[in-house]
Amino acid sequence: RYLDDPVAVANVFRNALLDGATGSALSLLAPEVLMYQDGGEQGSREDYAAKQIKKDIAFLGAYYVEVLSQKSDMQDGMAWVSIRLRLLGKSTDKPLEHFGSETLVLRRSATGWQIVHRHWSTSRGGNVE
Repeated sequence: RYLDDPVAVANVFRNALLDGATGSALSLLAPEVLMYQDGGEQGSREDYAAKQIKKDIAFLGAYYVEVLSQKSDMQDGMAWVSIRLRLLGKSTDKPLEHFGSETLVLRRSATGWQIVHRHWSTSRGGNVE
């Protein structure tokens, strides 16, 4: 599928992870994507598929996700999208709150925008009253 808006790609990617749609999420990544996450690194789409995507889906599936802010810019076939998220635990007696920060770098190709770099981290926000 062709997506002509890098922000749409970022949102479709996140929603694919939230929905457990592995194939859809992976289809938005360039084969040579470089991913940094909480100190770890995956150096390709195949590496991410083998080592991390199932963990990301399981983690995100335990939370309600709220987009707090989203910024982006693009120039000359490259774009970045920065997203700040609030994650509220679904299944604990006292819901846990986390905050997520994600930066995506995208490149326009003949088939649309592809994610070539992702940096994702979370921090624990404590209990929500």
